[in-house]
Amino acid sequence: MSPLNWTVNSGKVSADLNKGAVFNNNLEPKLIPNFCSAEIKDGGLVVEPKDTTMMTHMPFGAGVYHVYDYSLFFENLKENIAERIKTYLLNKSHQ
Repeated sequence: MSPLNWTVNSGKVSADLNKGAVFNNNLEPKLIPNFCSAEIKDGGLVVEPKDTTMMTHMPFGAGVYHVYDYSLFFENLKENIAERIKTYLLNKSHQ
């Protein structure tokens, strides 16, 4: 599922929908809107970061950004989690 549009459709989703990546290099969080696009391809997620200098820890090799899964889509994930919690609480109160 694409963390930019929450669908499993193939096709590149523009970085314009990326509400913000967050990196904690040097213990100072840095928010970078529109950081990367996302595309579901061959069962995985392909991203195209605008700037890779923030990604200095590459334990899986060059171009494999798995260690940054949450960082790359932090603001989108935060928004989705808030919406899920809101829906859960609303549904729970109607039981």
